[in-house]
Amino acid sequence: MASRRHQHYQARLPASFRCAGLTLLELMIAVTVLSVVLAITVPSFRDYSDKKALQRGAETVAGFLERARGHARAGQVPVAVAVGAQCLGARVGSAPCDCSDSAASCTLTEAGTAVQALLAPAELGTLSLEAAGDGLVFQQPRGAVVAPAGGTLASSMTLAAGRWTLRVDLSGLGAVQLCLPADAPVIGGYGRCLS
Repeated sequence: MASRRHQHYQARLPASFRCAGLTLLELMIAVTVLSVVLAITVPSFRDYSDKKALQRGAETVAGFLERARGHARAGQVPVAVAVGAQCLGARVGSAPCDCSDSAASCTLTEAGTAVQALLAPAELGTLSLEAAGDGLVFQQPRGAVVAPAGGTLASSMTLAAGRWTLRVDLSGLGAVQLCLPADAPVIGGYGRCLS
């Protein structure tokens, strides 16, 4: 009698409800396919996010240097840029500030107000920053680059994230260029460094 009652209810249900649910085999196949898709996409997404973080960081460093150079040219004063472990700092004069010390000494005067001129490690995130020297000075009136007093000229800075590398180069006249070192993988929009 139970089977007849079951058949009676089955007959009253629409065809789409008669076979509802997944078998264990179907569920295992779906989980396997999802695992394969994730195994392929997660590393490539991490690689993509490293590359984009590097591009943002290099453009931030280049913008900071251009701002310091513009300040030297507009104010007709030398501006010293310090390059520290994961930081950049700028101030008026030929002696660089200490950017690693949340530096109150890293300031520029804009419209009569002292403004902090510091690119802190938090702004670079997980990027590594290495410089060829410990600082530079933008001279007035054209913003040409010279070595800081008692220091070595940082005419290039290399930033890296994962397998990606970009270099920020400064010409003797202070022009900033983003480029790829010779052994770095290609990133669209950036040419190889000249030296």
